[in-house]
Amino acid sequence: MGVISDCPPSLEPTLQSCGIHHYFSSFTASSIVGAEKPSPIIFNAALRALGVSARESIYVDDCAAEADGAREQGFTAFLIDRSGSGGDSPWTITSLLQLIDFVEGGEGRA
Repeated sequence: MGVISDCPPSLEPTLQSCGIHHYFSSFTASSIVGAEKPSPIIFNAALRALGVSARESIYVDDCAAEADGAREQGFTAFLIDRSGSGGDSPWTITSLLQLIDFVEGGEGRA
């Protein structure tokens, strides 16, 4: 699992200080890659870092333009809208727990 972030180069230390660094295999920061989401450059850098294709990947963002940008690159991409006000798009979720249903086929999404 990897993180793609439009943040300073301190991405890894920040995740270490939060105690969640060990859950991730790659850390792709826009400040290091030289491109921000939704640029294909940052998404492709993350894919190379993990050694996977976009078709093998699930992407989640709280910004619609960035989720759409990932989807345009071939990711299965979700917008997370914890407020629940984002409408009824099949690509909008209100909780990361909904990804379990998607992966297990419970939502019937393609």
